[in-house]
Amino acid sequence: MDMLVLNTFTCAAEFTQVAAIEALQDSTNAVEAMVSEYRKRRDHFVAGLNRIPGFRCVPPDGAFYAWVNIEETGLPAEEVQTCLLEEAGVAGIAGAAFGPSGKNFLRFSLVSSRHVLEDALERMERVSLRWRAAIPH
Repeated sequence: MDMLVLNTFTCAAEFTQVAAIEALQDSTNAVEAMVSEYRKRRDHFVAGLNRIPGFRCVPPDGAFYAWVNIEETGLPAEEVQTCLLEEAGVAGIAGAAFGPSGKNFLRFSLVSSRHVLEDALERMERVSLRWRAAIPH
């Protein structure tokens, strides 16, 4: 048993070594494809966020997250976060969780599929009726 434990913790299994070699030898196209796909998701999601009344979002340069200014909604970020979760089934994180300067922001992940992101945008748009009247025109 000691030999099994020793080999398990000191060496990567052969099949994982073979998989790693394969991934490293032909990863250029995969990485480019992944970056391209995330860029498309980001651009589409950020454009959709900017169509929601009271939301303003600048596309992130390298993160997998959208950082959305929600100050124009007139509501605290925690309230918008709760509303989106409970009424739209969309999870975001109030920006204050990342420090005091994030108090008027929400953070959303961009790593879901395009379909999931599109669905989230539609549901957030419907729920935005709750704060639209408070936004100055």
